[in-house]
Amino acid sequence: MTVLTRPSLLLLDEYTAALDPKNARIVLELTGRFTREYGLTAMMVTLNMPHAIECGNRLLVMDRGGSSSICMGR
Repeated sequence: MTVLTRPSLLLLDEYTAALDPKNARIVLELTGRFTREYGLTAMMVTLNMPHAIECGNRLLVMDRGGSSSICMGR
């Protein structure tokens, strides 16, 4: 992952959707390490609930355009 500037927020919109499970895992691990090292916030949009639960410390679940539940902390 290359970042030319130092953003404080990364918007990750279905960025592992086209990957096989092995490569999706690699990308998720690299993203986690990258955000920790640089102190970034990542907002991940995904339909993959296991990824969201594993990677997120705050989850907002959307249903028909509205929020249906919010979870904070692991």
